[in-house]
Amino acid sequence: MKKNLLIIGTLSIVAVTTSAFIIKQHTGMAGKTGSGGELTCTNCHTPNAAVATISITGTPAFTGNQYVPGQTYTVNIKVASPTLAAFGFGCEILNGTSAGATNIGTITGIAPLTQILLSGTRNNATHINTTFGLGNTKTFTFKWIAPSTGSAYIYAAGLASNNDANETVGDAVKTASLVLTSGSVGLVNVEANAASLTVFPNPSEDNLTLQYSLVNDGNVKASLYNLQGKEICVLFNADQTSGLHTKTIIYPNDVASGVYLVKLSSNGSELVEKMIIKK
Repeated sequence: MKKNLLIIGTLSIVAVTTSAFIIKQHTGMAGKTGSGGELTCTNCHTPNAAVATISITGTPAFTGNQYVPGQTYTVNIKVASPTLAAFGFGCEILNGTSAGATNIGTITGIAPLTQILLSGTRNNATHINTTFGLGNTKTFTFKWIAPSTGSAYIYAAGLASNNDANETVGDAVKTASLVLTSGSVGLVNVEANAASLTVFPNPSEDNLTLQYSLVNDGNVKASLYNLQGKEICVLFNADQTSGLHTKTIIYPNDVASGVYLVKLSSNGSELVEKMIIKK
């Protein structure tokens, strides 16, 4: 009898230990982003006194809350907490706000931290395992190819956990959303040689990267203008071949903080992008 009790007790300990391990190493779950018709992480994790924050950004930047059709973006979901160090997330990019909204564009995970799971027909980017952040913050990333047209609604839920295997005590959940519209990103002539322009980071501290494409070979000039239309400085001026180009520039030290216009000119066509410099 004592032997049987010992076996049962041992099995119970194993079961509890295994259950705790599963919870502490929780994989992401789909359908918890707070989008139309869906719940959030609070369905399992009870928010308490702990605080969490979440933000959504893109690389290249979603300047003016716009996307460039067909552009591939890295979507960054940053989750932070002043007191917690284990993090997870879920994110969907949909064509609307209703329960019937569906995917827009194409998302793919970036191993080993993010994966794509299904909630019905909706693609969800989630964490693969609960991840410990550095300095009480963690940024999860995944890829998104923007659609050709239409508004894109990004829904994200972030989880910060004390990783104590008890989902009802000490965790924190935060949600965020962002609406992106299709834009030409700049001003372009009908016969434009410069077909697209993206400027990032925006705001910028000491340098900026220009990503642009050229229809034909030609001279390309990029300049920084103030809002009164005065040219502040020439960023570069060079002959370039057709195709996609990425150029990073450190602007002069005497450029003050403020709102500026980056103008890209090529073969008589111009594209203009507004940017903020913060020093």
